[in-house]
Amino acid sequence: MDDRYRDRSVGKDPFMPMYDYQCLECGKESLIAITLKEHESGQATCPACSSKKLKQLITSFIARTTKKS
Repeated sequence: MDDRYRDRSVGKDPFMPMYDYQCLECGKESLIAITLKEHESGQATCPACSSKKLKQLITSFIARTTKKS
């Protein structure tokens, strides 16, 4: 996916999980930082139109740690 079309919504905590969603209302794809509890309870909202009708996209992930391996 082209990054020009992706909104990078970063939460307060830099280690908060980030999930890729597509809004079923406006079609925008967004990377949203929310807690696991918020994600599981469906509390994510589209940053473009504030809709809660989101579909999670399946993507790869990167584990970021504070220690060097």
